Amino acid sequence: MASLKFTEVARELLANFRTDAGNHFSIKEPGLWTITAYRIGAEVAEMRPGSARRLLGAAQRALALALKLATRTSIDPSAKLGLGLSLPHGLNLSIGPGVEIGERVAILQDVSITACDESSPAPRIGHDVFIGAGATILGPVTVGNGAAIGPNSLVITDIPPGAFAIGVPAKVVRWNKTASAVA
Repeated sequence: MASLKFTEVARELLANFRTDAGNHFSIKEPGLWTITAYRIGAEVAEMRPGSARRLLGAAQRALALALKLATRTSIDPSAKLGLGLSLPHGLNLSIGPGVEIGERVAILQDVSITACDESSPAPRIGHDVFIGAGATILGPVTVGNGAAIGPNSLVITDIPPGAFAIGVPAKVVRWNKTASAVA
């Protein structure tokens, strides 16, 4: 995923603000601010060394820490998040190092997405995925485009595109084969 520019970060924030009236994603939701702090941190990391980078970096880390303390949500700086990520109830979330999340993904509260340990690969989440409250996605798994993960599910194997998976461990209970053909 390509690096975002500050103008794209601002556009994403404004797009979420504009959809507030349509009950898509409220500007008051902590998830929006967590994503914004992450995006600013990713851009600061791309800046040339200097006083501006140090100042913005310190401000971003302070904002990220305040949000983490208030919401119990953490996004590792090495995670790669696509545009349109939605955390509508952005509380108690953990997105670990190396995780890749596609565009237009919705993640509810109490979700963990991380590698099993430091030496194993992190999960990869496709585009247009929904992850229900309390779900856990662990290890080198891939969740295909258009898939949905049910609440309180434990995903430890790949989920095909267009599938709906639920349970502990998660099993595919429905599969839209036309969605997987397009993906």
